[in-house]
Amino acid sequence: MSGVERWIISTGEDEQFTNHRPSFDRKSGYDPVTGIYHSVLQLSEKHKMTSGNFELDTAKFVLSQFQCPAQAESQIALIDSATNQNITYAKLHRSIFSLATGLYHALAVLSIGAILSPANHSNTELEIGKQVRLSGATLAIATPEEAHKLVPTDPAILYSSGTTGVSKVVVLTHANFVVIMKLLKYYVDAASLGLFCSGDTTVLMQKFDFQAMLEAVQTHKISHIPAVPPVILGLVKHNKGGYDLSSFENTDFCHWSQQVADAFREKFPWVELKQGYGLTETTGAATFFVTNEEVKARPSSVGMLFPGFSAELVNHEKEETLPPFKEGELWVKVPGVYFGNEEATAATITKDGWLRTGDLCWRGVAPAEHEAILLSHHQILDAAVVP
Repeated sequence: MSGVERWIISTGEDEQFTNHRPSFDRKSGYDPVTGIYHSVLQLSEKHKMTSGNFELDTAKFVLSQFQCPAQAESQIALIDSATNQNITYAKLHRSIFSLATGLYHALAVLSIGAILSPANHSNTELEIGKQVRLSGATLAIATPEEAHKLVPTDPAILYSSGTTGVSKVVVLTHANFVVIMKLLKYYVDAASLGLFCSGDTTVLMQKFDFQAMLEAVQTHKISHIPAVPPVILGLVKHNKGGYDLSSFENTDFCHWSQQVADAFREKFPWVELKQGYGLTETTGAATFFVTNEEVKARPSSVGMLFPGFSAELVNHEKEETLPPFKEGELWVKVPGVYFGNEEATAATITKDGWLRTGDLCWRGVAPAEHEAILLSHHQILDAAVVP
């Protein structure tokens, strides 16, 4: 076949998630007609988005993925690394419903120092809304029959890191979390990573401490660490040994220099090091690698787009879509919006839903490569280069 080889892939999304199935290059996902990159990965039936998924809130979706009662009684969900206390999936399930049930009672609300503003069940939606505004309520508790009178709320308001500017407030909806958890469940099944939805055990730290992290890996036989670059760098430069890290099997982290990645693999040859890419606005993830072989074959890459995600390379001055192998700003299409700052939202989210990431893609020398040179000096602990 001459020219660009094109094919059709079903990513399995509901009509709410995408309205068409584009044709694009089978390797890159690039569609020369639209200039858009699409994920080339297919979802299996159990991972596809359905209208029912979007009807669940985050808590209901996660709880629906829990194991059967017999397994949940013995499977540990959480471990406190400082106290070694643990909680099983069954106890976690009971605790969640116990808290939810307790909050229905006025005394339970008052006992935690909160101010109670009860409402008449016969009040209309407008009357309830007025009461919420006047009272300044931050939490609303309602029976299932009356819940429709409340304005839908978002489950999380997070703050971006502010790496290259002022930290921004980002609102993530229940749909954001359900979509990303479905996709991460797909990733879990493909790469054996731990999440609540997969039934694995998560070890928590009350605050991050590098040596405490090493102790936790040794004590609890931790197999996977989703790490930020400074942690990877710390393992390379500052881990002096003395800890049994043989249980450590794989880690995911955002793109770092080839030198640091090579040094990590030399020090921990049995550990799979997988680079990825994401932002707060993308609910944390956008690209990933499935296997370690793919990482080694493309060491300078951050992997493939999650199923259902799209991307564009844009001339940020003219806002024109660029073809492959050009330098430009990366735009991605995924739910997410800034909250409380209309100017920031308009500057970041286009009218047709593209998120301006502010990250540049290029074929030249990346900032990470400059950082790697600086970090090669024994007296430099960390470095950041901004283009």
